Amino acid sequence: MIGIGSFGGSWKLDLSPTSRFRTGRPSAAKTIEEMPFGEGVTNTAEGLYQAYVLLWSIADPGALNIIVLLTDGRPNAFTAIFDVAGWCGGGSPKKGYITALIGPSWPPLPPETPGERGIYTLGLYKPEWTAAGDMTLVENRDGCRFSESSRLFSSDASIFPERDAYGNSTAGPVYPLQSISTSNPRAVRYAAINAADNMAARIRKDSAIHPILIVIGLNEPSQAGEPLDAGWLAAIANDPTHRDARGVITIQAGQTSGKYYNTVPATLASAFQDLAVQVGNWKAR
Repeated sequence: MIGIGSFGGSWKLDLSPTSRFRTGRPSAAKTIEEMPFGEGVTNTAEGLYQAYVLLWSIADPGALNIIVLLTDGRPNAFTAIFDVAGWCGGGSPKKGYITALIGPSWPPLPPETPGERGIYTLGLYKPEWTAAGDMTLVENRDGCRFSESSRLFSSDASIFPERDAYGNSTAGPVYPLQSISTSNPRAVRYAAINAADNMAARIRKDSAIHPILIVIGLNEPSQAGEPLDAGWLAAIANDPTHRDARGVITIQAGQTSGKYYNTVPATLASAFQDLAVQVGNWKAR
């Protein structure tokens, strides 16, 4: 069975899990052709969570359960439930994603001050893909400042929670947080990476259906924006062949191990071909 989902800031189920992925309508190939690829934000934790939920909707512990994450960017958004001021939609908590726009000068560090080198925090958007696209403001926003401009969300909610909407910590372990300010681009970026890292660990630690994480990093031309973090992507796959900057193999013991493919557009097809071989070998074992 194969299911396909796409994510930017929000998530979209493109193909429900099916055994007829070659002959069904739409087929997996047709689904991929029609996916709305384009520039946008990267809510990796949301994509991983939704893929994990799909696996659990089948919940076959005897199957080879695999999540393939294809990404060309570093996480810069996460979904959470925010406490907002009383003037904002009656003050009721609101679920949505917040993002910090990517700047051309990071890594190593995004700025802390909005506007520096063109980096801002934006929110609050629906985590579900809508007919209007990927960045649809959440509902019940009468009186909210962010309904006038998404850059004003920090006026409605000055801080973000230390757990995302799915229970993943935003406070570590990749980047310790020194701020939880929604107006701090560095804090939002770090929280997004931490949430994704913790979501991946949650998947790898599942002892019921033992999901395997395959991560494909697609390196875009340098003028397209900041580079991938190949070391981090290999770590969330828990690739036993990956070596860190010191040449040391690092793997999380007691968690499922997967594989990381570091690709460019010209080598993407060969990565998928190799993945098909690997899946066949895993099934044989």
